[in-house]
Amino acid sequence: MRLRFHKKIYREASVQAAAEAFKGIARVTIEDDGDYIVALLQPEGDESEEELAGEFGNFVLGETISAVRGQS
Repeated sequence: MRLRFHKKIYREASVQAAAEAFKGIARVTIEDDGDYIVALLQPEGDESEEELAGEFGNFVLGETISAVRGQS
């Protein structure tokens, strides 16, 4: 599954943190695509790709919110 995160909204460090948290659950490859950070997810077990993508996106969002709040 391919997820795209716009750099004006999401932080690369947040995507990296999610990739680290999902070790053992999914193989995550992160790429740069211009204005987007792209995460390629491959489940390592029986997890649904769609559910895994939703959980990964939620994790990235949570990390981004925490980072933004920490700056204010």
